[in-house]
Amino acid sequence: MRLSTSPDRDEARARATVHAALDAGFTLFDTAHAYGRDETEYGHNEKWMARFLAEHAKGAGARVITKGGMRRAGPKWIPDGKATTLRAQCEASLVALGGRAIDLYLLHAPDPRVPLATSVRALEALRAEGLVKAVGICNVNRAQLEEAMEHAEISAVQLGVSLVDDSALAGGVVARAVERGVTVICHSPLGGPRKFAELSRQRWLAERAQVDGCTLHEWALAALMAIDPNVVVIPGARRPETVASCRRAVDVKLPDEAAMVLRRFVRPLTPPPQTPLPQGEGAPEIVLLMGLQGSGKTSRVSESVARGYSRLNRDEAGGTLAQLHDKLGLLLRSGVQRAVLDNTYVTRQQRRGAIEVATRSGIPVRGVWHEIDVAQAQINVVLRMLEVHGRLLGPAELKGRTPDTIGPMVIPRTVKTLEVPADDEGFSSLTRVPFVRRPWPDGVPALFLGLDQLKNGAWLPEAAAAMAQRPAAVRVLLGWSEGGVSAPDGFVNAVCPHGGGPPSCWCRPPLPGLVLAHARSFGICLSKSRVVSGSPSLLSLSASLGMQG
Repeated sequence: MRLSTSPDRDEARARATVHAALDAGFTLFDTAHAYGRDETEYGHNEKWMARFLAEHAKGAGARVITKGGMRRAGPKWIPDGKATTLRAQCEASLVALGGRAIDLYLLHAPDPRVPLATSVRALEALRAEGLVKAVGICNVNRAQLEEAMEHAEISAVQLGVSLVDDSALAGGVVARAVERGVTVICHSPLGGPRKFAELSRQRWLAERAQVDGCTLHEWALAALMAIDPNVVVIPGARRPETVASCRRAVDVKLPDEAAMVLRRFVRPLTPPPQTPLPQGEGAPEIVLLMGLQGSGKTSRVSESVARGYSRLNRDEAGGTLAQLHDKLGLLLRSGVQRAVLDNTYVTRQQRRGAIEVATRSGIPVRGVWHEIDVAQAQINVVLRMLEVHGRLLGPAELKGRTPDTIGPMVIPRTVKTLEVPADDEGFSSLTRVPFVRRPWPDGVPALFLGLDQLKNGAWLPEAAAAMAQRPAAVRVLLGWSEGGVSAPDGFVNAVCPHGGGPPSCWCRPPLPGLVLAHARSFGICLSKSRVVSGSPSLLSLSASLGMQG
């Protein structure tokens, strides 16, 4: 990539680098349709690779990986996983490569606006039609890999993996790929431009490399190659001298204990046998209470603390999850054998740290996953905010990280990374607890009329009929209008006035903020209340709150 994207790119140096790689015996070359400086240079790197390989005697035996599904806007990288885009970019890559076959075609990155299945099925169609020999995906988590394998014959997955970025390893995607025989291609194996300096500062790595007779960068590459024979490493060399160092890394033989630095991630954690403590003291265990924000973990953790468990929570302790897990290790070494951790823990990577610490101490981990849909979690977040602050917080106040100050986009963003806990993560047991909402407190009924029912100062027939049928109900004008509106006489105003774009408040429907705030203020029983509207967002809100639509 950087042969084409770097500001100081040089064609002669790039050619010399590729030829040095061929001379050294490298046969796999990774490029992409989007590897250029901006949107005017699609195919730049592919054209260079095709030319440089064709000029060398060993070039005919080289295999080429290229990627599609990425657009450029100046220096920006924008995923575009539409089927039409992938086909068009694949055809453009074939032209740029000058007729050379595409040995492996990868989805550059998942597009959050396109279902992954759509993108993967498009890849499979390209393979089935013979435009490419094999297909794969890049930069995915374990759940996304699982989904992709349901829709296509996935030959490879390309991930960022290095000694300073083990997220793909800890997240289980590498282990799952190895288990299924899917080749793992490690990009940025020396940390990439952002983390290369961090890798180079690792004193333990420099000392380890000196013992094994190589540079720390060569040792880092060798450690990745030692994970499994089906793990391929693609360092982004830009100079012939770097190619020579990469070639030396192939011959580095790591001692067994050093090779296990990363290899441990491809083996499932085995929960230790549970040995009861002396009678009356209870059995040792670590409990992970997991789930989205607002899923009910707080209520359950109080029960555990009352039974003598030590609590570790990042909102209270501050810092990172890794630091929290270090504290767990200190607790266990001090003799504490019963602890409860209530954090979101929505990915395998996040959970693995706690499970590893407990497993090393010989203490089983009981997982409790709180199942809840997004709408119900959002309701719970607002209820907590009202309980703690007595009001809805405004957009400027929703900057905190405490459970009662999170903004409306936090839960949807969390859901995008969600990996539901699985039995193979090292839990001694795993319980799934479905969310059940308690009945709303009794109170007065209310009639919520959508702003869409008021036209030119007059109510539409359905709204007028509803008011006639419920003359004594609390009447609420509900909706969203940027800048706000005045409610008619006798109406409570529940119209969100905030601007468009991604919501910055909890009051724009279908978010439940204003409904819950007014229900609290006026003693409204939502199950006795009705919403009259033709707006999909208001009807969705009505359904999530259990009101009559």
